[in-house]
Amino acid sequence: MAIVFDETNLLAQMVGEADGITPAELAAAGPLAAQALAGVKGLSTSGVIGFPDLPQHTVLAKEIQAYAEKLKGSYDTVCLVGIGGSALGAWALDCAARGPHPVQGEYSTSKPRLVILDNVDPEFVQLALASMKPKKTLVVVIAKSGATAETVATFLIVRAWLTAGAGAKLAKSRIVVVTSEGRGDLKVMATAEGYQTFHLPENVGGRFSVLSAVGLVPAALIGIDILALLKGAAKMTALAWKPEPSPTPTVFGERRSGSANCGRSRSARPRTALGKPYTSVRLRLPRWVQPISIRKCSFIWKVPRISCSRSGP
Repeated sequence: MAIVFDETNLLAQMVGEADGITPAELAAAGPLAAQALAGVKGLSTSGVIGFPDLPQHTVLAKEIQAYAEKLKGSYDTVCLVGIGGSALGAWALDCAARGPHPVQGEYSTSKPRLVILDNVDPEFVQLALASMKPKKTLVVVIAKSGATAETVATFLIVRAWLTAGAGAKLAKSRIVVVTSEGRGDLKVMATAEGYQTFHLPENVGGRFSVLSAVGLVPAALIGIDILALLKGAAKMTALAWKPEPSPTPTVFGERRSGSANCGRSRSARPRTALGKPYTSVRLRLPRWVQPISIRKCSFIWKVPRISCSRSGP
């Protein structure tokens, strides 16, 4: 299924000038789009931001793939402990590659499921643990800072459950840590306990880290071909560096985020964007995009709301 950007319903001729993009805005947006693209490219080239280069990190991807192959067939559940960007990207990949959780079908050692603990609600955690078998569960704990209180607290609960049910020796081999290399309590703990550990670059923000070890480790463990994923991402990155054939996405983004370049008063600018996938396979995509958009827009002045919805009954 192709992903196509259809700008029709963003235009003033369809929805009116109060909400739509006018021809004048489009005409003025060419230089703005080029400037924005050059700015991001400059940040990438200088190393300030690292996520555009992640598709090229195939050496790490091969290491992760080899680790997944070594454990293949020994577990039927991957339990991911993390919040925000540490969980949303893997969740989006899982649903996009295998469908939403309710319709993924039976899970097994040949088709492991993904269970995500991104909430400290004790009842939620208890019910999740009750649905898993310790000896058939692989735990992936993810925190860039290595000190996210909710993640570390939940991990300690999960580790105790895993150790009690599988024994200390097996439990140790069933824990994978993804964190920064030189800091954080999680890194200290992983080193002391000898847990398998993968690192992510310091110049990659958690919300932009799906193509780093943050997303690649859980993806590989549930059977996604992460090398093919990076190959596709590399092609998409090359396209992204080219000037936009239409500046409409740039204008829409500026209008929604409240940039002064829009030429409208703050009160007149739209504050809400609706992320509505027209296929359930993409259901998690808006929820992954939401914090990325908020991070980008927060640099301007006021964080917009993004409403995530699903189509159909």
